[in-house]
Amino acid sequence: MMRDNAIELGFTHKRNEFLRWLFWRNFKIVALVIAISSYFIYVGVFQNGDMVLCSVAAATLLWVLWGNWAASRTKWKVALYFDKEVQGDWVWSHALFQNCEALDCIARRNNVLPLSHFGFRDEPMKNMTWHTAEHGLATVSSLLKFVKNDAITLQNAKEACEDLEAMQRRLENAHDVAANFCLIFHADSINGMEVDKRKGHF
Repeated sequence: MMRDNAIELGFTHKRNEFLRWLFWRNFKIVALVIAISSYFIYVGVFQNGDMVLCSVAAATLLWVLWGNWAASRTKWKVALYFDKEVQGDWVWSHALFQNCEALDCIARRNNVLPLSHFGFRDEPMKNMTWHTAEHGLATVSSLLKFVKNDAITLQNAKEACEDLEAMQRRLENAHDVAANFCLIFHADSINGMEVDKRKGHF
């Protein structure tokens, strides 16, 4: 079942690829805001321009810089995501994000697909690459057997084990309704507007 390691992109590669994409996306926004805000601040302070616009520009610049500082401290999680609605609690796991590289190694040793095979790039407005719940269950079940016997090898081992069990239950529900899934990186929180715009379901 497992793909050849030479063509299977692992967790570290996908995490770094995701973080690079996120950095450049934010960098473009921040650079644009800095350029526009700096212009209005310069005009307002040194060219006797509109001080209201100057104040708004300064406030906008501070807000964007603060937002990006906060984003840099985001506690990223691995989230379970489906192509149709599936009963059960959402699975958002920081422990699996912390341990995914180790879990990938365990999966390969047990000849099942690693977790990183099922994700992680999140493009909410586009069609994702979906996987069958059956393949996900094979991986999660194999990992659970190992983690329960040797959980000391993981960070936040208890939480990781509980999250794998929650993922197993949800994938069993997905299997019952023939739903496909993938794993994505996501931040701590989500708002209703984002949920409504998404093509998939948590």
